Amino acid sequence: MRQAYLREVGWNLDVLPTAPQHDVIALFFAFLVAGLGLLAWVIRKYRREARHHIDGVEEAGQ
Repeated sequence: MRQAYLREVGWNLDVLPTAPQHDVIALFFAFLVAGLGLLAWVIRKYRREARHHIDGVEEAGQ
């Protein structure tokens, strides 16, 4: 019923209608950005912990 009315008045609920391949591309870039962000966070965390570990070993050796 609702779909028929919307067709009759010419309304479209899709604000930005996209083709399916565009959805796949958008998902790919979303996962790419999320993955790169996670990788950067892990590298920063690892480098910070490694630096503290090295400082701690040097202090213990002196």
